[in-house]
Amino acid sequence: MMHVVVINKDQQEFVAPMMAALSPVEPLFVFDRCEPVEGCKYRINSSGIGFLAGKMRDLGAEGIDDDILFLDGDKVPQGNIVADIERLKSKYDCICYGVEARYEHSELRGFMRTDGVDGIVPWQKDGRPFAYGCYTCGMWICREGIRKLRMLNGGRIFHPAFDGTWGDEDNFVADELHYSGYRIGYSTHVRLGGRLSPCNDPMKMEGFARNFIKRVHLRRNLLNAPV
Repeated sequence: MMHVVVINKDQQEFVAPMMAALSPVEPLFVFDRCEPVEGCKYRINSSGIGFLAGKMRDLGAEGIDDDILFLDGDKVPQGNIVADIERLKSKYDCICYGVEARYEHSELRGFMRTDGVDGIVPWQKDGRPFAYGCYTCGMWICREGIRKLRMLNGGRIFHPAFDGTWGDEDNFVADELHYSGYRIGYSTHVRLGGRLSPCNDPMKMEGFARNFIKRVHLRRNLLNAPV
C-alpha cells in the first residue's frame, strides 16, 4: 500500500480531515517544532531554524523504500487521491497536484488544464528549462525515483542545500528526476484544498533568491545539464 508523509507546521486542525481524505491509507505526520496530535501516526522534530520542509519530508520518509505521496499539512485532497495515483502511476514516475484556490483564483500552474485531465509537466519553455514546473504541497514519487534521488543527494530525497530557507527544494527534485529520465506528470482530477501563502514576504523572497542561485549551480553540475 502507498505511503503518505504529511508535514505539519502549526496546522493541527487539518489532521482529522487529512486522515479522513486518505482513508484507508494511514498517513505519517511530521510535526515540525509544534505540538503533535494524538490518535495519528507521527514523528516530531524539535530543532532547527527557518524553513525545513524538505528536511521534514525526509524525516517522514526515513525507512521507507517504496512509493511516497508528500502532502503539506493544510492541503487536504478534494477527492480520492489514492485512487487517482493508482490510475496514473503506470504513466508517470512523479505526479504533481495543484491547489484548489489561491486567494480568489484557482491555483493551477499555467500548463495544467482545468477539466480533470492529466498531462506531462513541460520541461522546456521558449527553448529553455522551465523554472517552476513542480511543487511539493502535493507530490507523489515512485520507489525507483525515491532511490535515485537518495543516490544523488547523499541519502536524502530533498537536497540539504535548501534547508533553512524557503523555495525551490521541490523544483530541484524535479530537475533531478527529469534529467535522470523519469516522467513527471500532473493531475487535475483531484485538487488540494486550502490556499497558497502570499510570496510577498521580504524574508521569504530573499531566501527564495538564495535558493534559486543554489539550484542554478546544482543543476549545472547535474549531468552537465544546461542552466
